[in-house]
Amino acid sequence: MNRQVTADRPRAVPGTLSALCGSALEGIARKLGPNGWAEQVRTAFDVLVEPWGTVPVSDLPFSDVSPDGSPVEYAITLTGDTPVLQLAVEPLAPHGDYAARAEAARRVMSRLASHYGAHTQRWDQVADIFLPSEGAADHVAMYGLEAVAGRPPQFKVWFYPEVRGVRRAPETVAEALVKLGLEEAWETVLGHARRGFERDRPALFSLDLTSSATARTKVYFRHYDSSAQHMADICGEGSRRTAAAVRDFCTTLAGNTGSGVQPPVTCLALNGSGRGIRSSVTPYVPLWIAAPDDAVMGTRMTALLVRHGVSPARYEEAVHALARRPLSAARGLHNYASLQLGKAGPRIKVYLSPELVSSDPPVRYQ
Repeated sequence: MNRQVTADRPRAVPGTLSALCGSALEGIARKLGPNGWAEQVRTAFDVLVEPWGTVPVSDLPFSDVSPDGSPVEYAITLTGDTPVLQLAVEPLAPHGDYAARAEAARRVMSRLASHYGAHTQRWDQVADIFLPSEGAADHVAMYGLEAVAGRPPQFKVWFYPEVRGVRRAPETVAEALVKLGLEEAWETVLGHARRGFERDRPALFSLDLTSSATARTKVYFRHYDSSAQHMADICGEGSRRTAAAVRDFCTTLAGNTGSGVQPPVTCLALNGSGRGIRSSVTPYVPLWIAAPDDAVMGTRMTALLVRHGVSPARYEEAVHALARRPLSAARGLHNYASLQLGKAGPRIKVYLSPELVSSDPPVRYQ
């Protein structure tokens, strides 16, 4: 996904991932949720990062999760009455190669099944596709934690379609859909990548690790040479209102949504099976290079929330719980923002970096 020259890597923050991110995660959960929730979230995080979470951050390889190379990303749902906190983690092996990372990814799945009863059936169907014995990618998997106050934690996994080579990514997605009994969804994938896979590139393949009938399969795309209008076209789903909201979302946060600088992302979510498969599309705007600093981005986020009738209080609490510096000093705290529209109102999420490696990450995915 991204090639980073290790000699150019900035100095990492002193400490271990478990101490730095675990403490920050507890802090956010205490601000946003009820008593006892923070401890539940922290326990799940420790399971995700065992055993390498106790390794100094400076000894960990460059990660794909946050743009600065941090192996963790926080996501906060800014809408709705019930707090929702999400976390993405890339299993790492200190100084390890592809095989070591693949083995680390398999071990996380085993721990989630053992500790939380995470569903393994769909994982088993595609694991050998996305974790082959020999891989051609620097990154192999990420795991997600979704913590909703008052409910047991839920988990997901993201795989990398480029693991067998960039040009084989579409083929890898198609093969995984067949294994999952979702071959009928391939036409939907082709329709979403309407400009061809050179410009609309499959970037991630995701599974909800649950046996629920509502478990989702998702394909994420990076859209090169894109624009706010292009994002509105592919996310509008035939609705002028939705298209206009997506266009406004992109331009409010990132002008022309990073055209020529940073490719925006969409998530194509698939539910159901056979000819009954339903799909929906969510836009993600890259934020870390879209504003001169995080204070400016904060002003834009607040304006967006107010325009949708959403209080910015939850956003402000999360940002100030995470920031270890003045927001005007750098631009690396905000990773992405996403928007979903529905009858119950908008669902807006912000994705934030722990900034363990850098507060001013470079442009990526060129």
